Amino acid sequence: GYFHGVNNLTFGVDIEKIRWLGILQ
Repeated sequence: GYFHGVNNLTFGVDIEKIRWLGILQ
């Protein structure tokens, strides 16, 4: 997750986890 705001850091990480899980599946 690459976002401009620090507040979006956790959200970006969650999105990347979901993306990776989707790719691995």
